[in-house]
Amino acid sequence: MRKPVLRRTHSEREQQILDIAARLFLERGFEGMSLSDLAREAGVTRNLVYHYFPNKGAVFEAVLVHRAERLLERLPEPEGSDSAEDLLALIESLVRLGNECRAILRLSLGRPMRKQFLYAHTAWAKEQLEVRLALALGLSPDDPAQRAVSAFTGMLLHFLMDAPEELCRGREREWAEYFARILREMIERLPVTEPKPF
Repeated sequence: MRKPVLRRTHSEREQQILDIAARLFLERGFEGMSLSDLAREAGVTRNLVYHYFPNKGAVFEAVLVHRAERLLERLPEPEGSDSAEDLLALIESLVRLGNECRAILRLSLGRPMRKQFLYAHTAWAKEQLEVRLALALGLSPDDPAQRAVSAFTGMLLHFLMDAPEELCRGREREWAEYFARILREMIERLPVTEPKPF
């Protein structure tokens, strides 16, 4: 008896295309990857790629969002009670997922042709991390310490992009403790009053 043929759903096919596109963008860069290459690698027609995405820029943007969403799904959700363990777990997960963070950030940065949505995407990803860090610290949205969280998130993302994998491997908890200490010090050193404008 023949096995039934399992057909991919649209979302599975789209995810397959995005996964292959991510690999091709990383290997060849934005300019070096064509939709014909993508269709060939995915084993689909070019028309099917166009069914999901109107152009290469839309594929690139979808790859960034898809990978960032998958990364965020794998991060722990803080309870919002200023738990030292919540903060450490969140930062440790980011360091542990460093390779994926680096891949996303490297795709996001240095692509001048795509500036119209790269800034928005990078800002969105940073904002999502800021929300989780603030939640781990038990901060309200209007807490002045949010400024320190914002500055810290940019610094952490910069580290994750530049740090070689061997620097972090096996030392994720140690790095998490280091960064958590920096974040708490940044919050403690915030000025009590707003600086006056010039």
